[in-house]
Amino acid sequence: MGLYNEENASPTVANSFAEQLDRGIAQGLEQGLEQGISLEKQNIAKKLILENMPLEMISSVTDLNIEELEAIRETIRK
Repeated sequence: MGLYNEENASPTVANSFAEQLDRGIAQGLEQGLEQGISLEKQNIAKKLILENMPLEMISSVTDLNIEELEAIRETIRK
């Protein structure tokens, strides 16, 4: 007895495969976008820290909290 795959599945099961695939792709794209945005915020914060901008102002601009900015600042110092 073989495993089900899209080719030998009933229309209902095939639709389910397609729906799950679509959901998985959408979720992956959303996660990738969120990670990209987060990375860009961190890169902007690094540049502003190097320009000696106050952490409170950087936090306001990037929406990163002070603890995150302090951690970024520590990585720059190393």
